[in-house]
Amino acid sequence: MKLVDAIKYALGYNDESLAKLQLAAHKQYKEYYIRKKNGGLRAIYHPTPKVKSIQYIIKSLILDDLEISGVAVGYIKNLKSPLKKVADGHKDYSYTLRVDFKDFFSSLTYNDFNLAIENNYSLDLSESDWDIFKNFLFFSKDDQLILPIGAPTSPIVSNIILKTLDFKMLDISKRVDINSFLSRYADDIVFSSNIKGACRAFYDQFTNLIQITESPVLTINEKKTAYMSKAGKRMVNGVVLTPDNEISLGRKYKRFIRKCIHDEISGNLTVMTSNQLAGHLAYIRDVEKKFYTSLFVKYGNIVGNIKVHPNHRN
Repeated sequence: MKLVDAIKYALGYNDESLAKLQLAAHKQYKEYYIRKKNGGLRAIYHPTPKVKSIQYIIKSLILDDLEISGVAVGYIKNLKSPLKKVADGHKDYSYTLRVDFKDFFSSLTYNDFNLAIENNYSLDLSESDWDIFKNFLFFSKDDQLILPIGAPTSPIVSNIILKTLDFKMLDISKRVDINSFLSRYADDIVFSSNIKGACRAFYDQFTNLIQITESPVLTINEKKTAYMSKAGKRMVNGVVLTPDNEISLGRKYKRFIRKCIHDEISGNLTVMTSNQLAGHLAYIRDVEKKFYTSLFVKYGNIVGNIKVHPNHRN
């Protein structure tokens, strides 16, 4: 069954109604802004329910089954606790480098996706399938079709687009140090080694790779490049790597969570919803189980029942 036929069958569209939606699909997003840690604003493009429902079908029928590189650790079907996996992979090394890109998602275009599919996957796609990809996976901005932050398909599409680049980065890492470890969570690239100077060697070759890569066209965010070692604080994707090769969520985050639980119990939780707090607790249980157990011991069953607490608001 063609993708377009699967969408019509699942959602009850006829040819005319689906064609009409396609014509306007890449403009059917609600734009809003959230504050970045550095004080700037990040644009979020949230698809309308009709567009999002089609994105989920594309994700389920095609995108989730496409093999990506082993360097990518985020947004992978059936992969549990990706942040813990990343931290575990880096925690035993002495030196770590963290690099990311400027405006990552909006730098990825439909042309990049088209090229990645053609080069890396043997898919029997019709012209109508490509039209579905173009119209429902990308957002129209400044006369370009870019990957929208906020669509459920964008993370996996980014992994598909970066597959070739991931392998090239991995090749650099192994030439620098055969025993090194490399990971990419969205645009957050982390390289670790036990060889002093290896992080600089990797960075120099990595920057050259980015400069000569024509698809996708990416820019390193030099302000966020960080060289770390066991002599100081090491943090990977929000998880602290301790000098004794353990992983921790950090004292600041733990104090914040304890206060939120206390506020939830007293009915004064305002910084997030009860459901969001439950999400934090699930994350804690995955990444640092000892801390979760300590919360359970201190606060009792309320920790396990927060998501159904009477004060919960959607």
